[in-house]
Amino acid sequence: MEVLDCSAILLSLFMNQSKTASNIMFMLDLGNHLDQWSLKKLQQI
Repeated sequence: MEVLDCSAILLSLFMNQSKTASNIMFMLDLGNHLDQWSLKKLQQI
């Protein structure tokens, strides 16, 4: 999955669409934070 994410970011940058690449990175980071938060909540139960 990480290779696909990296490919999407690099392709966006190659096509000179830095805003798209930035949005992809933001959503990936948000997803990682939500995943960590949900694991933390699950461990508290």
